[in-house]
Amino acid sequence: MQRFSLVCLGLLVAFALVGGKALAQDTAAPQPPLTEKARPAEEKSAAKDETFVVLSTNDATKSITVKKQTDPLRAELELEKTLLVEDKALASMKNVRPGQTVKLKLKKDAKGKEVVSSIESLPTPATPEKQ
Repeated sequence: MQRFSLVCLGLLVAFALVGGKALAQDTAAPQPPLTEKARPAEEKSAAKDETFVVLSTNDATKSITVKKQTDPLRAELELEKTLLVEDKALASMKNVRPGQTVKLKLKKDAKGKEVVSSIESLPTPATPEKQ
């Protein structure tokens, strides 16, 4: 008899735990994706300025390959990226050479990819002369 009551008590506890877990689940419907009007301002196609080192340019494909300028100790962790250049920035791209430091204004296109909307050449940092 005592064994039967222990088995019943065990089953009761097991069912209570399973039932409690089922009740604790959130049954709210998933939220639909935000529309363009409802998105926060920082997620909209806000342009951002970033500094890069130019690796190459390609006039035929209207693209520029760059590497983000960071701490030299972490340089091997940074990957290069190839970005499309808008028509209004193509004239500035013709003046850019590999190894040059530039400031690119990046924005998202209709597909959500980053594109270059303007290119600004930065002066090369002066290196101290050795004596």
